[in-house]
Amino acid sequence: MIYPGHYDMPPIMKNYPWDFSFNITLDGVPMQLGGYNIKFRVLLSLESEQGDALIELTRNPQNGIVVDDDDEEQWVEMSMPRSKTKDLPLGQHCYTIELTQPDEELMVVMCGRIRVMPCDGAGGE
Repeated sequence: MIYPGHYDMPPIMKNYPWDFSFNITLDGVPMQLGGYNIKFRVLLSLESEQGDALIELTRNPQNGIVVDDDDEEQWVEMSMPRSKTKDLPLGQHCYTIELTQPDEELMVVMCGRIRVMPCDGAGGE
């Protein structure tokens, strides 16, 4: 069993692109992610239902998550264009990062807080 790591993410600046990279290690060894689906969800609270995500990224370059399967470190790169950040509500929210194994077993591997902040009108539409 994997116990979720807790990490407070860097803030999302409303109306600006956002990105974050990480890797998952087990006993100091990068986890091989081939065959796993990865989902990043921003929620109002950790008690939110599955369909209540404010934003959801999945493992697909068009959907915001890319893993370089040829890289030994297995870095996960998440990104959102400003078109996805512009409608997020301001404030403190929660997030989860979930892995779905090939056998469909779901594991939450990371969770914590993430803040959506204004940028004092700079870059606004």
